[in-house]
Amino acid sequence: MRTIPVDVQQLGPLQFIAVTAKHRDGVQTTTQEGTPLWKVQILLTAPGDDKASLEEISVPAHQEPQITPMTPVMFQDLRARAWSMNTASGQRSGVSFSAAAVAPVRTNGGEK
Repeated sequence: MRTIPVDVQQLGPLQFIAVTAKHRDGVQTTTQEGTPLWKVQILLTAPGDDKASLEEISVPAHQEPQITPMTPVMFQDLRARAWSMNTASGQRSGVSFSAAAVAPVRTNGGEK
């Protein structure tokens, strides 16, 4: 399925909340090249929206990203993928996000 590039400049501030290993059937998932995948949870406050939302973005990294909670972050090559599936309880659909990398937004004073 195709992915759609996301213009991160249009999203507003992204704040790191937490990271966990991405698992399937009890085993950490990896890219085709064998790099472990991580679920990076962020707080997103879109411009013009009065409510924040929690989003998860899949990111490959050989080591778990070490970022302080509530630190502003940026993503490299952020992409969205629409999905849908039929289940016993009915049709489900949504959007999943992935990126090539995540890093804290740095200022002259370092991590903020």
